[in-house]
Amino acid sequence: RRDNLDARIPKLRAEAARLKTRIENLTARYNATIDKVTELENLEIVGLVRAENMSIEQLAELIKGGAANA
Repeated sequence: RRDNLDARIPKLRAEAARLKTRIENLTARYNATIDKVTELENLEIVGLVRAENMSIEQLAELIKGGAANA
């Protein structure tokens, strides 16, 4: 019978929906933040490479673990 349905169920479903939306929003913010960190790290690397006047070949050698003649 419908009279015996637990009144907490609709409230819990509504809370679950709110939490799901919040999680989705936080996940989007997290991903955007990580993307921004990566972008800033890449810009920092580019700046360091330019400051050392390294060629692409020297950078590749440095990344491989060899001695770059910068």
